[in-house]
Amino acid sequence: MPKRTKGFFRRISSSLEKSLSAVTFAEAGEHNSALDFMNTDIPERTVLLVIEGEKPHRKNFLYALGLCKRTQAELDILQVIPHTDHEDYGNLSSQLSRGSANLIDLVKQLESEHIPFKVTIRLGEVKQKLFNYAKRHRDVSTVILDIPEKESNLKEFIDYFISNLSVSVVTVGSS
Repeated sequence: MPKRTKGFFRRISSSLEKSLSAVTFAEAGEHNSALDFMNTDIPERTVLLVIEGEKPHRKNFLYALGLCKRTQAELDILQVIPHTDHEDYGNLSSQLSRGSANLIDLVKQLESEHIPFKVTIRLGEVKQKLFNYAKRHRDVSTVILDIPEKESNLKEFIDYFISNLSVSVVTVGSS
C-alpha cells in the first residue's frame, strides 16, 4: 500500500476513534466532556484511577486501561493507604509493602500496552487525598473510584466528588 494511503487510513482511523470516544461520553450524559474531547486544542487527558487500600480490583483497572486506550490518555494511579494509628509503624510498613507489590502487576501491563502512566501513593483519608490531587492536576478528565463496596456512605462519597470536581466520576461494580 502506498505511503500516502497508509497515512490517510491512519488519520481516518484516529478521527473515527476520537468520535466514538466522544459518543461514549455523550451517552453517559457527560456532554461537556464529549465536546471537550472533540476539541483538538486540549493537549493531554488523564484518567485517574483511585485505589483505596492495598489491592485494586482488576475490573476497575481494566476499565481504566480501556478508557486510556480509547481516549489516548495517560493513566494516573492514586493509591491511598488508610493510616490512622500513628503508633503502629510495623503495620503501616506491611500495608505499604503489600500495596506496592500489588501495583507491580498493573505497571507491567501498562508498560506492555504502551500506556503512559504515573503512580502516587498517599497515606490518609481517600476523600481528602483525591480532592487535593484533582485540584492540583487540572488535566484529569475522568476519575475511576476503586473503593470498597462495603463503604457505608458510597453514594454520599460519589455525590461529594461529582458536586465538587468538574470531572466525570466512574465506579465499576466488582461482581
